[in-house]
Amino acid sequence: MAGIISLEQIVPMVLSEGINLLGSAVSSRGGSSSAQQGLEAERQASVDRIRRAEDIERRNRRDKLRRALATSRARLGSQGVGSSRGSGEAVLLGLIEETDEDDKDSAELARGDINDINRRFRRNLLQAAEAKSRDRFDILRRLPSVLNQLTGR
Repeated sequence: MAGIISLEQIVPMVLSEGINLLGSAVSSRGGSSSAQQGLEAERQASVDRIRRAEDIERRNRRDKLRRALATSRARLGSQGVGSSRGSGEAVLLGLIEETDEDDKDSAELARGDINDINRRFRRNLLQAAEAKSRDRFDILRRLPSVLNQLTGR
């Protein structure tokens, strides 16, 4: 009979199709590019939030500095002390230096937060890639037992 297909002909076709299906399932589970794009978008949004907050804080500190400088100049002027030299200048420079230090500290904290976000993002991508590799390895590891079952050995 020409229409009958032997087991030796069926097994390679079934295995090929099964491997293709398993590979597709592993790819979609292991983190597709759309999932990675979602993680990247979330990472970028977090970084943008930190940077916006840092900008707002810096502007607020500068506004506060302007008010403090104006208040100090007025106070020094009312006491008859000039703000352009001597102790008056030292007071104003101290306020400026304090604000500059606050800016540096805040920027350093923001950089640390952004670095933490970037580390978590890279770790998530690595974990997804490792899971995908483990799944592929498991499929290959089980292949001989599946072949034995199909051929009756």
